[in-house]
Amino acid sequence: MKETILYTIARFTPSVANFLTLSVFSYLLIPEELGTYNVVFAGVMLSNSLLFQWLRVTLARYIHKYDESRKKDFTNTILYFGRIILVSTLAVISIILYYNPGEIYVYLLGFIWLIIYSIYDINLELQRASLKAVNYAKSELIRSIIFIVISIGLTYYYRSYSAIVISYILSQLVPLVIYRDKYLLVSGSVFNKEDSLSILKYGIPLALMLSSSFINNVIDKLLIAEFLGNKEAGLYSVGYDLYRQAIWVPFLIINLTNFPVLVKLYEDKNKETLLKKLKENGNTLLIVATIICSILFISSQEIANLFIGKPYRNSAIMIMPYILVSTILYGISIFHYNNSFQFKGRTDKLAYIYVTGSVLKIGINIFFLQKYGIIVAAYSTVITYAIILIFSVYFGKKEYHIPHPNYSYMLYILLISGLLYWVFINIHIKNTYLSLLLKLILCSVFYSAFLIKANIIRIAIPNGKLKYSELIKKINV
Repeated sequence: MKETILYTIARFTPSVANFLTLSVFSYLLIPEELGTYNVVFAGVMLSNSLLFQWLRVTLARYIHKYDESRKKDFTNTILYFGRIILVSTLAVISIILYYNPGEIYVYLLGFIWLIIYSIYDINLELQRASLKAVNYAKSELIRSIIFIVISIGLTYYYRSYSAIVISYILSQLVPLVIYRDKYLLVSGSVFNKEDSLSILKYGIPLALMLSSSFINNVIDKLLIAEFLGNKEAGLYSVGYDLYRQAIWVPFLIINLTNFPVLVKLYEDKNKETLLKKLKENGNTLLIVATIICSILFISSQEIANLFIGKPYRNSAIMIMPYILVSTILYGISIFHYNNSFQFKGRTDKLAYIYVTGSVLKIGINIFFLQKYGIIVAAYSTVITYAIILIFSVYFGKKEYHIPHPNYSYMLYILLISGLLYWVFINIHIKNTYLSLLLKLILCSVFYSAFLIKANIIRIAIPNGKLKYSELIKKINV
């Protein structure tokens, strides 16, 4: 329970920081400047997904198999691959700059960000694998505070996308120095051939899957910038990032807590308990996402008026429903059904699924984006993640049976949400703050009543008196 709370804090604080700063940026930066930042961000994150994320996920998947002495060899082998990738990346960038020296500032800034981000990400995974939840939480808390203070200050003063990038670099560098995990620089064997073969077999398809997955998340912004300009990319990105993040962060928290447990149960061949935990995992993801999605939809106008700069509001509200739905589809795929491939090490099949999704999304945007505008990017996101979910379920069951979540929970929540939405459209409150507060209170009451009725929240009432309320960690099957 303590670890769950710490991981919740660790993922919630960066979410708050990103939400707050993005909201401020939408007031301080013109769409062209914010669009340029998103292009740089997409390039760095795509490089990280292709080059380094597979190392982090491979580390999370296999480190639990080894005892203390073998963990050192395994971690050293992971870091050895990381060093090779960094040197290779620097060589490629040097060649690019030789032919295009005018972009040296952008590429240098991006390369530094890529290095710090990648090492910081692996360090967090090592802390989680070593059960250092306190250090994990402190790292993310310090990062969030530093980013809020520095990014807002620099952006206010310079009004430039580079201020945000520099803030990201500094905010990750400081906690990395303070809470560097002991395995990040360890002594002993530098390279283990046996481990390297397992890492490459598992990791190369995973790299394709992760990069394809990230392409699905950012390619629309890059294509909008290419076909419609950085201004339209900026208008699209604010609503996309704010609404997607609101659902994605709870997914990450749930996965941080559950994935190590699921992997251990699989390795221990405890099938009965594993299936039960998988069912609970799916139910948790579904219920949390549906409630958050419903609240955001019901309160969309108030949230836009309060947290999004005026130039970005109409675009954000227009794409909001599609981003919310697509995020739920994607989260259920990657954090629930994709466990079937992870357990069996069949990341090659995952790669095929996500590459197919990337090709589909790119094709839709190329053919229709210029004609119909940024709404096409929102449509393509829903279509892509629906296809990925269908493929994940169909092909995944051939690897390892993953029980379906109880979708009746989702139906009941949506019925309640529909009733609340009908009530609110007939209530006109001019004060934005009061309107948002009323909606949040009523939503909390109705959703809590459902959770209690469904025994997701249990209330003990001995002798007719309410004595204690307990939010159970496991959602009933």
